[in-house]
Amino acid sequence: MDMLAQLGWDIKIQAYYGKLNECRLVANVYKHGDGASFDNLRKCFPEYLPVSSTSYPLGCTNSTDLTVNITQLDAFSSAIVSFWENIPENIYDYDGAKVPNWLKRAFDKDA
Repeated sequence: MDMLAQLGWDIKIQAYYGKLNECRLVANVYKHGDGASFDNLRKCFPEYLPVSSTSYPLGCTNSTDLTVNITQLDAFSSAIVSFWENIPENIYDYDGAKVPNWLKRAFDKDA
């Protein structure tokens, strides 16, 4: 995201970015379970971990409680569609852009 911003497309200022970020966290928790994404999701978006405070007085304790409803899925879908519809026709190389190491290795591997 930071590299794309350096190239002129700052996704983080787009209205749909927040939902994309939530979707990223939900997907990471679904794929990887407990960890940093789960902790972040629980702290920032507890609505994806709806447990009654009487059942869990200390809050949701693990990723198996992850719940996504149809309204939330629709919001993710709308954000993803907006992202793809918003891709600039052209993104130009910029000498000052810092290419992440993982992307540089992928480019080198393909070369």
